[in-house]
Formats: sequence, structure tokens, C-alpha cells
Amino acid sequence: MIFFPISGWRSVFFILIFLFIIPKFSISQENSVADSLRKILKASDDLEKIEILIQLSEEVYDSSFVFAIEIALGAKDLAKVTSNKENLAEAFENLGYLYQKEENFNKAIEQYSQALQLQNELGNQLKTIQLQTTLGRIYRKLGNYEKAIENDLKSLEI
Repeated sequence: MIFFPISGWRSVFFILIFLFIIPKFSISQENSVADSLRKILKASDDLEKIEILIQLSEEVYDSSFVFAIEIALGAKDLAKVTSNKENLAEAFENLGYLYQKEENFNKAIEQYSQALQLQNELGNQLKTIQLQTTLGRIYRKLGNYEKAIENDLKSLEI
């Protein structure tokens, strides 16, 4: 039995997107995506699959934001199933990054905040500082200087 890392309606949507988007990629990117998907199917465990999905979402971003988000959501869903907080935090951070690149700052803040909460729980100070600083930059772009300073000060405290 072949395990596909995304369940439910997302798996159907993922497959349809894959079938319609892949022909628009350049040959080198198509090979890169195909190689990544082969790695996912061969991956020995879910944690490895999550990492590959996150990398793949970043690779396809330039060609298709929708495809990148679907892959990133698949990584997040799989991370939730595994109950691995480290991978779940990474999946949230990846989604935040993708939304930030699209300048959808409200969704980026949501995702980064989820990642920040998990990194706090894990006691990962370096990631916590990075996420606080990133949130500060986003709030500055939105003109919310109070929140920007608040996040910057929290990162300095750590």
C-alpha cells in the first residue's frame, strides 16, 4: 500500500493541482518536483516526509503559490498526526513564510504565532528570537509599531 501524506479532500485537491500545474513547470523544475514526490513515497517515516513536503513547498512557490500552500498544508496536517511539536512548528513557520512572501501579512502572523507558541513550549530560544523578530518586521510593515516594538523587546529579553 502506498501512503500518501495528505488525507481527505486535500489529497484529491493536491493530486488535481499536481496534474494541472506540473505541465506548466520547466523541465528542470518538473524533475525536481517529481524527485521530491518520489522521496516522499520512499521516505521511511512521517518525520522525513514532513521535511520533504516543506522543502517541496518552497521549491514550487515561484511557479504556483496555490500548489506551494497545498503542499505546506499537507506537511502541517501530517505533523499534527505525528504529534511532533518540532515538525509542527516548522510546518507553521513554513506557512508563515509563504504567506509573508505573498504579502498576506495577517495569515503570516497567524502561522508564525502558532510556530512561536510551539517553539516556546519546546524551549528553543534561537527559533523563538527569530520568530519574534520576524513578527516585529511584519507588524512594522503593517504600521502597528506598538506590536512591532513589543515583539522586538521580547526577542531582546531572551
